[in-house]
Amino acid sequence: MPNWVFNSLVVSGEKSELDKMVAQLNQPLVKHFPEHKFENNEIVWVADEQRYDNPVFAFWNIVKPTDLESYYATDVFKGSKNIEPNDGESFMAEFVRSMREDQDWYHWNCRNWGTKWDVCASNGDEYSDTRMEITDDGSVMYHFNTAWSPVGEVLMKLSEQYPTLNFDYEYEEEQGWGGSCTFLGGEDIACGEYDSPMSHRDYKDRDQECICEYGDPENGYEDCPVDTTKYRWDSELEEWLELSDLSDTLVSTNNLQGE
Repeated sequence: MPNWVFNSLVVSGEKSELDKMVAQLNQPLVKHFPEHKFENNEIVWVADEQRYDNPVFAFWNIVKPTDLESYYATDVFKGSKNIEPNDGESFMAEFVRSMREDQDWYHWNCRNWGTKWDVCASNGDEYSDTRMEITDDGSVMYHFNTAWSPVGEVLMKLSEQYPTLNFDYEYEEEQGWGGSCTFLGGEDIACGEYDSPMSHRDYKDRDQECICEYGDPENGYEDCPVDTTKYRWDSELEEWLELSDLSDTLVSTNNLQGE
C-alpha cells in the first residue's frame, strides 16, 4: 500500500462558475481497465468496465488520455528490459524516459495528474474518502486522498479552465510533511512546503497534537512535556524510558550477578 497524502481544496468565486465546475468534476464516467483471471496456470486478460455515476471529484474530468489503447495496456513496466542488473544509472535513465514518454495508465497518470490513481468515488462506496461540501460563505470544499504525492499539476489545469475562481489547496502526507498552494488563472500565486515534524514544538507550531498527548510518551520527542519523575530520556534510543522498567531491569541484573 502507498503512503497516503490527505488533500483539501477550497474553491471560491462566482456561484455560476462554481456550479459549472462542480458539474464538470461530478460528470459520470466509464473506464475500461482489463481484469485478469487464471486459465491453465496462465494470466488471461479480459475486458471489463468500471462505472462512476457520481464520482464527486475526478481527475479524469479535468484532463483525460486520448490514446486509450495505450492507456489501458497491461504491461506498464515494459521498459524494465532496458535496466541492467544492479545498475543505478540505467535504472534512472529508464525511469526518466518512461515518465516522459510512456502512455500507459501508470506513467500517463503520474505525468498529468501527479499521482498514479484517480480519486473519483466508486459506485456503491458508501464511505468514500472523496467528499464535497459547501462552506458557510458559499465556497466549495473537496477532501480526497492520493497515493504518495500531492496533485498540484492537475489542479493547475483545473485553475486554467476556471480562471476567475480561486483555488486554495492544502495537503499533508501521513508521515507529516505537506504544504499549501493558491492557484488563480492557471498560476500558483502562493506556495509553501514543510517537512515532517521532528519535535513537540513542531507539532505545536502547526497547531496539531503531538504523539505524547495520546498517552504514549515513550514514542514522543525529547522536548515533550513528560513527567520526569516517571520517565527518563534515552539519547541513544531517542525515546522516553519508564523508570519502573529501568528498575525492573536493574533488579533482574542484580539477581543474575548474585547467582
